[in-house]
Formats: sequence, structure tokens, C-alpha cells
Amino acid sequence: MTVTLIISSLYFVLFMFLALKSQQKQWIAGTIVMMMGVFLIIKLRLFGVFAPHTLLLHPYFYISIASFFFFISDWHWQPENRTFYAKKSHSFLSAWAVASFMQHLAYLIVLLIVSWKYPQGYTPYFLPALLKLYLLHPIFWIVIHLFLTTFLWLIGQPQGKQRHFSVVDIQATFLAGLLVMMFSIINDIRLFLLQWT
Repeated sequence: MTVTLIISSLYFVLFMFLALKSQQKQWIAGTIVMMMGVFLIIKLRLFGVFAPHTLLLHPYFYISIASFFFFISDWHWQPENRTFYAKKSHSFLSAWAVASFMQHLAYLIVLLIVSWKYPQGYTPYFLPALLKLYLLHPIFWIVIHLFLTTFLWLIGQPQGKQRHFSVVDIQATFLAGLLVMMFSIINDIRLFLLQWT
């Protein structure tokens, strides 16, 4: 049993605990169905040698996509104080969903900027660093996600048993995710260049 598998399993168990406590059955079902679907694709070798084997170790991939059910069913806008909140979910699970979305959004924006701004030249350095971050460093991704979740949860406004998140809170979480992505990529490129000097 590798450290990656242990941490990924603990991350998944934490999600299941929070989701079951909040009765987010659709979110749980969506996550499990997607995991089973990818497992079936790999088992049947539908992609041949290109089967996404590494995605089996990444519960954040499935949890993030399935969080669509959370946002549809439980995410609400309160116009009086201009905040978002979840009606029935645990406040940490709400922060979990938003932080995951912001982290993936930051990742995709960096990926798009790199692809658009540097179609040649720096792309051979940046694109592998981005792909490596998501596919080959699940522990780093999980740690950053839990950091962003805790950050958002702490800056949220407590109201009863819930926490309300303003647009500024969500923007701050996105910015923190973006900075971490950029730092990780620059550090990865620095280490790569040091090997050749």
C-alpha cells in the first residue's frame, strides 16, 4: 500500500463521511457511478494503452464532477446580505465543494492561458508541468484542496449552524488556488532546469 493510496483513501472517506452526514445522496451516487464507469472502461480496455489508469487514484476528479448535484440541489443565494449558502449540508462540505470548483477553475484557466499564449516555445515546459500536477501528484492536489477548503470555511460568515460565503470569499479562494498553481508550476520548471545546469 503506497502513501498516495492511503492519503487518497482517507480523502475519499472524509468526503463520504461529510456527504452522508449531510444526506447528499445524489452527490455520493454520482461519484461512485463515475468511479465504477472508469473502472469498467479500464477493465474492458476500451482505450487500449491510453486507459486513464492514474485517474483511479484520484477521487478528487470524481467528487468534483459529481458536486454538480450539490450545486443544483443545495446551493442557494441570499440576496439580503449577498452571500451563498447550503441549506442542509455541513458547512465544511459546502466549503469543500466551492474550493474544489475554484481549484479546478484556476487549473483550467492556467491551462488555457498557457495553451493560448504560448503555442510554441514555453509550452513544452508548462504543459507537462500542469499535467504532472494533476495526474502524477494527487497528494499535492489533495493537500491544496483541503487547505483551500479550510481557508474558505474560516473566512465564511457563521450564521447559526451554517456558514455563508460572499463573492469576495469565493474570489479570494480562487486567487489562492491560482497562486498555488503558478507557484507549483514555476517550482517544477525550476527543478527541471536545475537538472540541466
